[in-house]
This record gives sequence, structure tokens and C-alpha cells, in this order.
Amino acid sequence: MRQSVRSGLAALLVFGVSSMALAQQTPTGTGKAAAPATRPAGPALTKEQQAKLNEPLATVNGEKITRAQFLTLISQYPIPPGSEQSAYTTGIDLLINTRLLTQFLQQNRVPADTAEIDKIIDEQRKSFTENGTSLEAALADSNTTIDQMRETIKTTLQWREFVKKTATDSTLKAYMEANKDVFNGTQVRASHIQLNLEPTATAAQKAAAKEKLLKIKKEVESGTIGFADAANKYSEDPSNKEQPSGGDLRWFPRKVFSEPFSAAAFSLPKGKISDPVETEYGMHLIQVTDRKDGGPVQFERFREKILNQYAVDEQNRIVAEMRKKAKIEIKPMPSDLFAAKPADAAPKAKDAAPKAK
Repeated sequence: MRQSVRSGLAALLVFGVSSMALAQQTPTGTGKAAAPATRPAGPALTKEQQAKLNEPLATVNGEKITRAQFLTLISQYPIPPGSEQSAYTTGIDLLINTRLLTQFLQQNRVPADTAEIDKIIDEQRKSFTENGTSLEAALADSNTTIDQMRETIKTTLQWREFVKKTATDSTLKAYMEANKDVFNGTQVRASHIQLNLEPTATAAQKAAAKEKLLKIKKEVESGTIGFADAANKYSEDPSNKEQPSGGDLRWFPRKVFSEPFSAAAFSLPKGKISDPVETEYGMHLIQVTDRKDGGPVQFERFREKILNQYAVDEQNRIVAEMRKKAKIEIKPMPSDLFAAKPADAAPKAKDAAPKAK
């Protein structure tokens, strides 16, 4: 189960607790923000070009997600030919989650210090100036306004404040106890059989994949075929197809794979086979082949790691709850969306301030 456009994009959209979600983040050990080289300023966009970039691809409770925002996100990853629809579905879905979280923070009136926002912008401006360019030029180059940058910073500060208030020691200790496998170094070795499903898969397609996996499970449990042979015969995991390995994923800790997969793997006794498990990749059968239990966890020693993982899970929980009552409309992928390289239509997010997460 290899990393894909879906999982790669997903990694972009998690707010940090101890770091700011800004384009020019401070590299380890440097002490100041690294300012990227911006592209030479080209001719001003025509009204038609600007209108195209402002084209709404989705709305979230009436708020637009534009073509420019999508292209800025997607430009950070190469899109293999043939995966455009998957990239579109995933990118839009992640931008929707981002917008829902922003709306949650606004609805709950989570404060953000205006003076701190100004300070961050001043630091960014100084960093660009020291590297021979300007913040304003970088923003213009990415079709981003200073107001949009302020909103991005505001949202990041709001999230940090929300986590700060909710993540009390008692809350974090309870979270640690409920998720010991995440922090104590426990690892499992597992194999899997994967049937691919697109994000747009219908209920009938999912039911068919589940039924096929249950038949495979019955074959394995009856001794008709071994799990490894069944993986080599049936699994649609690209990695296993390229180099058959019986579906072996080797050793991995909790939280490396998507939560439904990890939760199933870490709950299985050695040698047992799971029921079908659905993830963003498709449908899986999982067999744990070995397990290494971890040691005790000292709260104070692991507090920052616990805090960061708590923040990720809390963000996912909030977004899931917001989705239940949100009015979301998504347009079909425009036929010309990937006609040009995303960087030609909207610069990479690293060239200027990113959109609000």
C-alpha cells in the first residue's frame, strides 16, 4: 500500500500545534525563515485569466473554493498521467475539510491576536527583503492578497489557541491511555490483500469488493490457498503487482497508514484475518503476522508528541462533525484543469503565503 497523490495531499492539510502554517517556515537550526526565490514577474493577468482563476469548483456553506486555490494546492505534487480525476477529487475534498475547520473556528469565536498577525507579516516581509525580493511581489505572483495572507495566519493562530485551551493535561493523559499503541513503540508486521476503489466508488461497487474479499477470506481460512498466495493472486496493490511479496507490509508503527487500516491491524491477534476494511485506497483484508509490544509511556517525556497527535485527531473529529451538517456542492472536474502545468496558472504554495487551512 504505497503513498499516493491522495495520502501525499492529505499530509499538507494538518495544522501544526508548535509551528506556524506559513509558506516560509523556519528550517531546523537556522533561526530565520527561508525565503524562496520567486519567479520573475510576468505580464499582468487578463480579465479572462483572472476570471478563470476565480472560477468556483466547490462551495462549502456558500463559501467558494476556486480554481486558483486548487491549483496552488495541487502544484506541490506531480500528478501522474491518468490520475487527474483522483487528484481532483482528493484535492477538493481536502480544501473542503480546510474550509470546514476554518468555519468551525469562526463560529466558536476563537480569538487571534492582531498584534501577533502583524508581527508575523512583518517578519515575512523582512525575510523576503533580505533575499532581494518583496512579500508584495510574491503575493502578487501567486494571485494572493495581503488580506488572504492575514486570514491564513489568523486561522493558524486560532487553531493553536483552540488546542491550547482544550488540550489540558488531564485530557492529554486520558487520550494517551486510550491510544497507548501510538506512543509506546508497539509495532506490527502485517500483510494485506487490496481491491482498488476510486474515491467516487458507489455503494454497489464497495459492496462488490467486500463480497469478493469475504470469499477470498473463506478460501484462506479453509486452507484452499495461503494468505500470501492469495495476495499475489488477487491483490490490486500496485506495489505487490510490481514486486509480488504476498502483500507483506513489513513492520510498521501505529498511525503510519490510514486510521481504519491501522486500527484493524493493531487490534488483530497474530495470525488472524480481518473482515474487509475500507480506506482511501480501496478495500482490504489484513493478516497480522507478528507483533512487537512497546514499553511504558512517561507522560512528561512524550507530552509534545501526545499533544501533536491529539491535535490531528481532534481536527479530524471536528471536520467529520462539521461535514454531517454542511451544505457542500462540488462541480465536475473542468476538462482544461490539468491542460497546463499548475505552476503556470497558479504558483506553488511555497512561493507565497498559502491559503487558509
